[in-house]
Amino acid sequence: MFEYLYEWVQNIAFYMILSTVFLEVLPVSTYKKYIRFFTGMILILLLMAPVLKICGMQDSVYGVFSGKAYEKEMEDYMKELEGMQLEAEDRMETDVE
Repeated sequence: MFEYLYEWVQNIAFYMILSTVFLEVLPVSTYKKYIRFFTGMILILLLMAPVLKICGMQDSVYGVFSGKAYEKEMEDYMKELEGMQLEAEDRMETDVE
């Protein structure tokens, strides 16, 4: 039990240090409010971890979060791939002419 709590506190401390360093290194301040919002949401999940584990809901919550994140990532990759394909087609047309 104490090992789990120790690991939990360690994870929160590591996350806070990592997010603070990332925000300080970020050159453009216009994105900071969005990054703080996202990191705050992750911090809420980290803080709720013991309660979720006791209720047996930890896997379901993380599954929903990772599923949505995966879908968004795939959408971004597909858009990037389409852009690369269009760019390659434009280059091929330019090379032929």
